[in-house]
Amino acid sequence: ERESSPQFGLSVLAGVRQFASEPDFLCWQLLLDGKVTDFVIRENQQLCSKFLDYLRSFPRAKDDGTITKQNLFSAVQKGLRNKRHNRQNLLRLQQTFPPGGQETSVSYKGLLVDDFYMPSPLVYCLRMQHLEEQVEWNRKLDAAIRAAARDGKLTYGDYIGIDLLADPEYLSIDHTDIARGFGVDKGEMRIETEADVE
Repeated sequence: ERESSPQFGLSVLAGVRQFASEPDFLCWQLLLDGKVTDFVIRENQQLCSKFLDYLRSFPRAKDDGTITKQNLFSAVQKGLRNKRHNRQNLLRLQQTFPPGGQETSVSYKGLLVDDFYMPSPLVYCLRMQHLEEQVEWNRKLDAAIRAAARDGKLTYGDYIGIDLLADPEYLSIDHTDIARGFGVDKGEMRIETEADVE
C-alpha cells in the first residue's frame, strides 16, 4: 500500500495537468501547486451562478432573461470585482459576446450556463480570468507580506499596515481567513498576534 500511494498521487497530478485548460481542472492544478486556496476554487465554481443572480436584480435586465450587450458589459464592470480595474480583461471578455451592435438583446441566462462539457465562451473567459486574477493577487500579497515581515515573522499590526490591502479591489479578504492565517480565531486577533511567514 505504501508503494502505491506515490503512484496514485502522481497519477492524480498527471490527470489534472492533462486537462488543465478547462477551468475546473485548472482550479485543482493551481491548488496542488499552492497558488490558490480552496476558497478560490469554490468562488470560481460559483462565479456564474452568483453573477446570474446579480443580473436578475440588475435594473437594466429584462424579466424575460435578456439584456442589451451594452448593459451586459456595464453589469460585468459593476457586478464582478476586479473587472473595472483591468481594461485588457474587459476587452477580451467583450470579444466573447454574441455578434451584433451594442443595442442587440442577448439572453444572459443562456450565456451564463456553466456546463462542464460545453461552457459558453463567456463562462469560460470569466472563470479563466478569475483564476488569473486570483493567482496575480496571491503573488502580490505574498510579496507584500514577505516585505513587511521581520525575521520571518509577521504581526497582525504589520499585516494591516500593508499598502496593498488599502486598495478597494482587495477589500474582499474575509477576516476569518486572516485570523486562520495567524492560527487564531477571529475574536482572538490582536495587533501583536504573530505568525511565521513560511
